Amino acid sequence: MTKTIAILIDGVNPRQMKAGMPFITAFAKKHCYASIVSMLGYSIGIHPSIWSGKYQDEHGMFTTFYYDPEHSPFTWTRLLKCFPTHFIRKNVLAMMKAPYFLLPGGKMLTPKFIKNRVVPLPPAIPIDVAPYFSNNLPEPKGTLFELLDKKGITYSKQSDSEGYFGEYRTLEDMTLTDSDIDFYYLYRSDELGHIHGPYSVQVMNYLQKADNKIKELLENARRLHSKIHFMLFSDHGMCEVKNFINIQKILSVTKLKNGRDYIAFYDSTMARFWPATEEAKQAIISTLASVKGITFLDSKLLKRYRIDFPDKTRYGELIFLADPETRIFPDYFAPIKGGLKGWHGFDPAFPDSKGVFVTNLLVHKKEIKIIELFKFIKKAAGL
Repeated sequence: MTKTIAILIDGVNPRQMKAGMPFITAFAKKHCYASIVSMLGYSIGIHPSIWSGKYQDEHGMFTTFYYDPEHSPFTWTRLLKCFPTHFIRKNVLAMMKAPYFLLPGGKMLTPKFIKNRVVPLPPAIPIDVAPYFSNNLPEPKGTLFELLDKKGITYSKQSDSEGYFGEYRTLEDMTLTDSDIDFYYLYRSDELGHIHGPYSVQVMNYLQKADNKIKELLENARRLHSKIHFMLFSDHGMCEVKNFINIQKILSVTKLKNGRDYIAFYDSTMARFWPATEEAKQAIISTLASVKGITFLDSKLLKRYRIDFPDKTRYGELIFLADPETRIFPDYFAPIKGGLKGWHGFDPAFPDSKGVFVTNLLVHKKEIKIIELFKFIKKAAGL
């Protein structure tokens, strides 16, 4: 009986793999290796592409926060206007979130309102802007897991990200199961890469532990099964943060106000705008179009990156992308400028933005597109 092991390791680029995973690097040399050209954006849009084989403009997922004022779970933030300054409002919000993150058992004890409507809020989003956004898009249909269920192929899902992608287990506690396919999601490589940088001691230590665990899983599988299909792949790479660009300061010369003349959402690598008027739209474009460090995504680039959605308002009527290794700051997520030393979501063609694919299946190319992972996983599963 064939055993299939599929491991998604988050936010690992080729340089990281070679530096921190000696067993996997040797396995890749003996079998097959390809770099992966991922997608523009973040895991919220990339993971559905892995499991469906569809681009983001086909399955509809792109960013966590999207424009939807009619269904926003954050309209309550208007109550924070009773506090006189943004600094006070921000700290009140932080105190509301604290039990969820800091107290033992906080995730279990936190009321649903706090868990669903307070905790997901980006820490630096202005209260005038928050009620315009939602974060509740349903998962796309037609995924690999639906196909496996229909065919009666058994699978397990283990993850070191609590509450995401199956049963939570620490890396050390992950194990083989009796299922036909064991899926593993290794998240902390991404988390540590953001905090400490992609080539930090903390990331290298985690990759070494992951490398040892993968070796252990494969050795155990070989003892129990006559044939094994193995795949390790990352959803995207991770880049060092070397430069910053203050888009809010640049736009201040226009005298336009966020929340009045336009709505803005500042991701760390993208600035997305919903102008209230044509005049505001042209002012934003003309002010930012010539700024070094960012690129305006016109219709040609939107099509190239496969994010030219039929609904032009959902993810941004105007989108500007930061150059590789350049972080937009201030943004809505990390209030401290030096707080994050690694990031992703840049141009997928940039070398450190690329992911890795290691397998004992036959791969005829040195580089694949991330949607091609779907056919390899299907093949390994016998679909």
